[in-house]
Amino acid sequence: MICNIPRPVFSIDQVTLISMVKTRRLNKLLPIRELRRYYPDFRVRTFKKHAYQSRIDFIAISLPLLELLIDNENTLGDYDITRIELAFDFPASTPAEAKHISNYITPNLDKKYPIRRKVYKIDDKKKPPTDIIPGPTTYWEDRSARTRIKGYCRHSKATGKPVFRLEWTLSQAGSINDKTGISRISDLLNYNSEHFFARNFRICIINKEYFKERFYPNTKMSAIRAFGFYQRSRAYRNPLSASDFELAKDIEGSTAQVKNALLLEKQELKNRRGRRNHWQRKIMGLNQHQINKLFEEIDLVNHWDY
Repeated sequence: MICNIPRPVFSIDQVTLISMVKTRRLNKLLPIRELRRYYPDFRVRTFKKHAYQSRIDFIAISLPLLELLIDNENTLGDYDITRIELAFDFPASTPAEAKHISNYITPNLDKKYPIRRKVYKIDDKKKPPTDIIPGPTTYWEDRSARTRIKGYCRHSKATGKPVFRLEWTLSQAGSINDKTGISRISDLLNYNSEHFFARNFRICIINKEYFKERFYPNTKMSAIRAFGFYQRSRAYRNPLSASDFELAKDIEGSTAQVKNALLLEKQELKNRRGRRNHWQRKIMGLNQHQINKLFEEIDLVNHWDY
């Protein structure tokens, strides 16, 4: 079943570039006053690493700002884009609706080419900034990873209306170029973020009927209850989840986490000697095709086009 998820607004948010030109020279030659008209926090910082001398952070959603930087690209000299945030804002009319979109996307989102299928939530009890809607932030991969994704509810930077934002942060110039093809400021102008979303994200729902057929064929429980039984047993098997089950249970039932749990358990059993029980034999009997069959992929991009 496809939830009524709106088409997201695609944008490039924070960008960091480092240059071999000294900070003082850039401050003298760049039209700083004009640049600050489009981004008030625009400034050149000192950054000394290898041959690099300066660093500039800016938000790429302002078209006039990009055009002004392109006009002054020769002034920047040799530079590299070393950090970029690709933002996907799912619009909502109220904060409650933004959380509803989050509750659908968060458990069902998966990366097509994951490094580690690691998903977790952080629910900071501190009062958030005014533009952030109170609630947990979900992370895919580790927060310190070179490529990291997070999802949270906030007010749009462009319109001020509630949105659920997926934010993909890429670091290091080589990694950014490999994944997006972006190496120059001009590449930011007409970048197709929707194509990036379709290539790297997928929405999968767990096929609970096949899950029951595969793991609990003789039970009289419904498919939903059978999967819930598995979900609870996995959460209490994991000490981190057991300490905060209410926050963890929706993530334990997420596509990425369930797939990771099955693959990790199979890997652990391969390295363990001795007799295996009935459940362990089922896990060891899984091949990649059977694991993939447990999840049904939804093509959201084509769904938005109808």
